[in-house]
Amino acid sequence: RNCSIASGGYDGTIHIFDTKLAYSVINFNAHSDYISSIDYHNNGIHFVTGSKDGIVRIWDTRILSHCVVTITNPNQPPISCVKYSENGKYLLISSLDSTHRLYDVNDYSNINKLKNYIGHDNKKYTVTSTFYTDKSNKNYIVSGSDE
Repeated sequence: RNCSIASGGYDGTIHIFDTKLAYSVINFNAHSDYISSIDYHNNGIHFVTGSKDGIVRIWDTRILSHCVVTITNPNQPPISCVKYSENGKYLLISSLDSTHRLYDVNDYSNINKLKNYIGHDNKKYTVTSTFYTDKSNKNYIVSGSDE
């Protein structure tokens, strides 16, 4: 089975690298501004990109350059971080309007925004976030900022 690495560029282009062949097998234009974050789903089929253009897209590696879902926000603040939960059911999107948005992505035909979390007051630099489960199985969202 081949493995791939997705890389996002300043020009909004995604490069997919085959790790066995050690070179880029496909490049395609994905966003109108630079890609700030990429994360693979645990199913190995989908990956998500976030961009300064304020758009989040979910891609299918079986049909490269095919966007499965586009997630937008009315204000379209620049996206600084996208992260799937370990179980793949949730997607956390952090943006430069100081908001972390949690989505249920268990079914791509019916994506639901579950909650907004307001955090760091950062409109210029990076805001990152991730999921964390402690030893007692309590779930948390952890974020950090360059503010």
